[in-house]
Amino acid sequence: SRLRSYLCASLTSRKYPFPKRPTGNSVPGNRVSAFVRTLVAAIAVALFGGPVAAAWLTIRNDTKQELVIQNVVIVNGQPKPGRAIKLLPGESIRENQLAAGSRGIRVYDPANLKTPLLIGTLKWEKDDVTLSITPEKKSVALAVVPPKKP
Repeated sequence: SRLRSYLCASLTSRKYPFPKRPTGNSVPGNRVSAFVRTLVAAIAVALFGGPVAAAWLTIRNDTKQELVIQNVVIVNGQPKPGRAIKLLPGESIRENQLAAGSRGIRVYDPANLKTPLLIGTLKWEKDDVTLSITPEKKSVALAVVPPKKP
């Protein structure tokens, strides 16, 4: 019991049972090291952070009816449909593409989602591409719109 009271008294007499570590700006050299870290990060971004080449892929509905567009991706040899997007007449959607590529597309009439009006492939290079969905008899066609010259 004497030992216990001695230990309790010695531990409670101090504010902290262990020496306090310096934190924040009280650490010697902390301001200098923060400046050096910031400087190294800025130099790395300046040297290695060049512009990223990206292209816009735009799909425009140039018909007088609503359309449903669905991307199709091939996974393990099987087509997997993506999210369906409804486009009103004259409306367009844009996607940012980081690299050249291709992807399948299906275009549906919202009144008949079982039979596609168009099954095609979108292809794009590193430049911006605008694709137009135009009416064609009882179906629709996908055409590339030439870029505007400045």
